[in-house]
Amino acid sequence: MPITYDITTDGLYKQGIERGIEQGIEQNKFESISNLVRQGLLTNKQIAEAMNVELSIVNEIKAKLNE
Repeated sequence: MPITYDITTDGLYKQGIERGIEQGIEQNKFESISNLVRQGLLTNKQIAEAMNVELSIVNEIKAKLNE
């Protein structure tokens, strides 16, 4: 008699899905900020306001791009 188990109802599975979504959102923000910095049309402050992040995050990304 086979045992059936719906993994989509498992708490750890759901937690993993949530973490994956969060990581995807963060990656998308990083890429968007990187693109805005590369274009050079906006100041770091404007980018931070547009992306709803701290100015320090934009400065960090800009520093990584300049390495």
